[in-house]
Amino acid sequence: MNKKSNFLKKRSFVIALFLLLIAGITLGYSALQTQLEINGNTTIDAVGWDIHFANVNVTQGSVAIGAGNQAATIDSEDTTKMSYNITLKNPGDFYEFTVDIVNAGTIDAKISEIVADQLTAAQDVYTNYTVTYTNNTIPAAEDKLAHGQTKTLKVRIEFDTDIDPDDLPTEGANLDLDYQILYVQDR
Repeated sequence: MNKKSNFLKKRSFVIALFLLLIAGITLGYSALQTQLEINGNTTIDAVGWDIHFANVNVTQGSVAIGAGNQAATIDSEDTTKMSYNITLKNPGDFYEFTVDIVNAGTIDAKISEIVADQLTAAQDVYTNYTVTYTNNTIPAAEDKLAHGQTKTLKVRIEFDTDIDPDDLPTEGANLDLDYQILYVQDR
């Protein structure tokens, strides 16, 4: 009977092991069949890109806009571009204006490029042409303009008073200039 008892013990052990294995597989399978469900709501706000020039103000004392000239105006199709056409006749004459750069959108921006007409070499001898922010810093690539922010530019072109008489122009010069700032998203 000793052999029979050992056999029954081994058989009982194998059956118990088999039942545990089936129970483990069943639990494992049911664990794999469990579904994870996550519910939630989110809102994405409207996003807008709106950077433009606004509020052109000509400085008192600037030369009058004569026939064939154009006061500083914002381009109607590209509102980040300014155009102006002036004639300076005498040393000391100037044309100056301020214009706001407005970020009315919801995205922070930075300057990617400045596209500006340059004076000819001859014009550069007897004129001073500057574009600065009102704090006298020069606009440059990477300058930031946060959403909701406004910066003011000051544009001035002046017939130089301190020049050699030989450098004076022999005929009137019509200065036809554009100034544009291109912005991209500031990440």
